[in-house]
Amino acid sequence: QVNPATRPAGVTFFNDVTRSTEEVAFFGQAEFDLSDEFTLIAGVRQYNLELDFAGSSNFADGIFQGSTNTDRGRDYDVNGGHTGSPMELDGVITKFTLQYRPNDDLMFYATRSEGYRPGGWNRGGGIPSVNPAFPTVSATYDTDDVVFLEAGWKATLADGNLQFNGAIYSVDWTDMQVSRFDPQNVSILTFVENSSDAEIFGVEGDVIWTPNANLTLFGAFSFNDTELTAVNAQIVELVPVGSALPQAPEMQLTGRARYEWMAGDFDAYAQVGIQYVDDSINSLVAADSEVQDGYTTADLSFGLGRGEWRASVFVENVTDERAELFINNQDDIRRITTNRPRTVTFRIAADF
Repeated sequence: QVNPATRPAGVTFFNDVTRSTEEVAFFGQAEFDLSDEFTLIAGVRQYNLELDFAGSSNFADGIFQGSTNTDRGRDYDVNGGHTGSPMELDGVITKFTLQYRPNDDLMFYATRSEGYRPGGWNRGGGIPSVNPAFPTVSATYDTDDVVFLEAGWKATLADGNLQFNGAIYSVDWTDMQVSRFDPQNVSILTFVENSSDAEIFGVEGDVIWTPNANLTLFGAFSFNDTELTAVNAQIVELVPVGSALPQAPEMQLTGRARYEWMAGDFDAYAQVGIQYVDDSINSLVAADSEVQDGYTTADLSFGLGRGEWRASVFVENVTDERAELFINNQDDIRRITTNRPRTVTFRIAADF
């Protein structure tokens, strides 16, 4: 219900809006042992979503109820494609996995699964754009959906001293939801559009190796080849087909070594870690898209312990690297989210 009451002096604009989401879902999973080595896992999920967006936004001197006027406010129950009824979305997604265990130390698997992200209402949608030559933003946007294929392995080798896990996967992503803030053509509100399709092919793995009782080595890698395969945008101007997806560096590497020993009566350890991240782009929106530089960071730590007492020192970001984690242009202000500078931490702890 829109509250038509006059607001107190000093209030010039207010939102009287309620968003609600109700979801009813039925899901289940079953496992079938086809033999001593093979297991089939099957799952299904049926969902129904009701997404409601009701109320109004008003200037204090232009309170209304049931009006379609947008100069002094807006009643979202009747205006620009909004209705008094919730938006309804439903669907069925499945998951199938086949596992093969030739022995207690090896497991191979293949999975096909589906997923979705709920749609919703565009608060700024459904009214003519500020620019008459620019399309009108829809009042709603639909789910975006993925089909995920993965094959991988989990292995414990060398009498339990070596662990090697990995996976190869592909993702088919359709009707991607892309958000945009465009006060020049649309409004001062961010809107979302189902604007594109994409494909992802990736390989990832991690290794833990303890060559002796003192030393532990850890390494991990991921490679992702991402591509925008179709652009269906009516409102959002996107980067060209064939571009990489944002926040998806092609290569990421991590390595860590930890050495533990006795220093007299003290338990001692020293550890070093290195992380590498490739270049990536920050956004699919053409006007905002730019390259975020790759970076390498390193961390060190050293500690001593005896009985109930422990002391340690940590040095994060040893080289004081300023990594570009995310570049955004929210509210027309360019911002760079970066990592923490070189940070040295001392810690003393005791068990009682």
